[in-house]
Amino acid sequence: MNIESKLISVLKTGDRNRIEKIFEEIYEKYYKLLYFCVGSYITQREDIEDIVMDTFLSFFNNLDSIDLNGNIKNYLVRSAKNKAINLQKKKREVLIENIEEYSLDFDNDSNGNDLMDIIRDSLNDDERELFLSHVIEDISLRKLSKMRDENINTTKSKYHRIRKKLYEILEGRQ
Repeated sequence: MNIESKLISVLKTGDRNRIEKIFEEIYEKYYKLLYFCVGSYITQREDIEDIVMDTFLSFFNNLDSIDLNGNIKNYLVRSAKNKAINLQKKKREVLIENIEEYSLDFDNDSNGNDLMDIIRDSLNDDERELFLSHVIEDISLRKLSKMRDENINTTKSKYHRIRKKLYEILEGRQ
């Protein structure tokens, strides 16, 4: 009997202990897969773990409304991927809010303090291309690493160093 069938039959019994046992079995079976999938979108270990746990909790809390005739693995992977993408969007929004907080925009202002001046003056050509491609053009770091013919971890490291550098510059301007 596959895991979907087990879960359906256990849910029909309403036995909370059996439901929790099957849930633990699902968790053990798919935890590493979800961790890997989320890790392809998110780099922070804490964020990955939060998304994976949130995916399982959401699955468990919404068992009544989920179509269990489908594939649990596909449902969990799709759910985790969507949560990871949503987190990326939120982080991008926070970055934009931080930029706005510094009263910087992409248009020249009279003080010469615009973000593009800071990016132009503080980043080399390679850094500038990576940062703008990811933030402005919304190209994933994975895709950028392929376009740049470099390891994904190298691209991620470069991007995080660029962000740190820009944040330090912006902090110093306050």
